[in-house]
Amino acid sequence: MGMRIRDAVHGDIEFTKIEGDCIRTPVFQRLHTIKQLGNAFHAYPCAMHTRFEHSLGVCYQVKKIIFSINKRNPGVIDNEELLSLAGLLHDVTHFPFKHTFERDSGLLRREKRENTYRRRFEQMNLDDRLDKEEFELLLQILASTDAREHDKPYQAQIIQDTFSADLLDYVRRDTYFTGIKRDYDERIYDHIDIIHDAGKDFLGVNLTDELRKNTASAMTELINLLEVRYVLNERVYFYPVKIAADSLLVKALRVLSAEERDRFQTAIEDMSDELVVDFFANSSNEQAGFYGNLLKNRELPRKACTLGRSNFPDENDFAKVITCFRGWSNANKWEDCEAQIAKQVGTDPKNIIIYCHDPGMQEKKQEAKEVLVWDESAKPYKLAQHERRDEIDSLSKKHRNLWACHVFSIDPDEGVIEKIRQVARGIMLSA
Repeated sequence: MGMRIRDAVHGDIEFTKIEGDCIRTPVFQRLHTIKQLGNAFHAYPCAMHTRFEHSLGVCYQVKKIIFSINKRNPGVIDNEELLSLAGLLHDVTHFPFKHTFERDSGLLRREKRENTYRRRFEQMNLDDRLDKEEFELLLQILASTDAREHDKPYQAQIIQDTFSADLLDYVRRDTYFTGIKRDYDERIYDHIDIIHDAGKDFLGVNLTDELRKNTASAMTELINLLEVRYVLNERVYFYPVKIAADSLLVKALRVLSAEERDRFQTAIEDMSDELVVDFFANSSNEQAGFYGNLLKNRELPRKACTLGRSNFPDENDFAKVITCFRGWSNANKWEDCEAQIAKQVGTDPKNIIIYCHDPGMQEKKQEAKEVLVWDESAKPYKLAQHERRDEIDSLSKKHRNLWACHVFSIDPDEGVIEKIRQVARGIMLSA
C-alpha cells in the first residue's frame, strides 16, 4: 500500500509503497527538523518549510517531468520508479546549515558523497528493499558530481541540474513561503526533454511544439525560470539578514577547540537546526556560547561593510580574500584580521565577524549555458549558442556578482560601523 500526502505547494501527492516505506523511516523523518532555507526565516518569518517537504516535492516533480517526456517520447526513460525514489531521497544526507558550514565557511570536512548516501541508505534498510543492481544505480545517480560521465546522463540530470526536479520544486516552494510573487508557467514541462547527443541521452530543452515547429514562448519561459532562480538568490539566499545569522554560526564554530570541533562534526549529522544553535549556546566554551546565544535570541550583527567582485578588479586580490577568510588553512590570518579591524575602530575583537561566500556556488550557475537544446533544425546545440544567449549570459554574470565578503559588527555604534567601512578592505588585502 502506498501513501498520499497533502502538500501546500503541489496539493495531494501519491507515493508508491517503497517511497512510503522510506518516508516513514527515522532517517527521512529527521528532515522535518532541517529548514530548507536555514536562517532565512530571520528575514522571511514564513520560510519555515523543511527539507522533508522539499524532498516530497522533488519526487513529485520527477514524476511530472517523466510523464511529460513520455508523452513526447514514449519509452525513452528507463527505471522510472527508481528515478522518482532518487528524487525523494536526494536530500537524505543533509544536515542543518550544511551549505553554510561546508561550502561558504569551508570549516566542516566534506565526506565523499557516495559514502554518506550509502550509510543513510543502509540505515533505511534500502539494501533489503532493492536488489543490488538497483541499489548501486540509485547510489550512482545521487552521488554523481558530473552527470555527463554517466552512460545515461539524464538519470542524474532529472534530479539535480539546470532544468531539474530539484529546481522546479525549490523555485515554487521558496517563492511561496517567502511571499515573493514570481512563478513559472506549467507549459515549461512540455519543453523539458531527452536529447540524444554523442551517443548518450541528456536532459535538455526542446523548443518545438507538438507539430515539431519552433515556438518562441518556450525559450521565454525557460529564461523566466532562470530569472526567478536569480531573484531567489538575490533576495533570499544572499539576503544580508540571513547572512548575518550565518556569520554567528560560523564564528561560533571557529572559536571551538579542535576536540570540540571534532565532536561537533560527528554529532551534526543527526542534529536538528535547533540542536545546532543550542550546541553553541550551551557550550562550555565562553566565546562559542556568546555567539550561540546571540543567534538564539535573534540579536543579529549589523552589516558594516560588503566587498563584492567589483572591489577586487585584480583576480589575485580576489583569490587572496577567498583563501584567507574560508577554511582552516588560514584561520589565524582570519582571526588576526578581525582583531586588526577591531583595534583600528576601537571595539572588542569579538564584535567583528568576517564572512566570505564560496564563489563556487555562483560559478555553478554558469552550467545553464551548457544545457543541450533541440529545435526544428534537428541538431542539438548548447544554450550558449542560442540567439538569445545574451540574456543567459547576463543572468550568469548577475549570479557571479552576488558573491560577497561581508564584515559584520556586533557593536551597534554607528561611529564604529562607519570606521569599519573605511578600514576593512585595506586590512583584509594586507592579511
